[in-house]
Amino acid sequence: MHLFIEDNEVSVKVATLRGMNYGQPARGMETHVYKMYVKRSEFIEKLQPVYEKFVSEEKAEAEDAILEERGLWPELDDLRNLGFPPLATLLDDHSSLTCFVIKWLEMELLDIFLTPVSDIHAETFYVLNSVDNVEVIEGVIFVSGDAFASKAV
Repeated sequence: MHLFIEDNEVSVKVATLRGMNYGQPARGMETHVYKMYVKRSEFIEKLQPVYEKFVSEEKAEAEDAILEERGLWPELDDLRNLGFPPLATLLDDHSSLTCFVIKWLEMELLDIFLTPVSDIHAETFYVLNSVDNVEVIEGVIFVSGDAFASKAV
């Protein structure tokens, strides 16, 4: 996995997920663009347990709830209609559905690949605050969004 802040590669050891107020602007903090690139094998290895939990929860949902939700998220309907294919199959055959799953599980994805804030020992570190764009190109997952720099206290 490679992480870039404003096109400069940084270690994941200085990047964390914004747990509280995720996705909201951070007052007084300058926003930076981050880009994350994850190879297929690493993506599957790390996200597989999260994806399996997501599939299990969706399959366990009551039939009447599924009928009520039908049409709210067309991509979720597509996943259901495909029988929730394995993650590897999604990557290989359904890149748009892979992008949907990543957006659906965005906080879990970032949490898996980033460092817990309690384990960061750098004076300045980056807090990733969104997943705004997702692409799957030739087995590489590209994720980008907003981040801001923070100082250790």
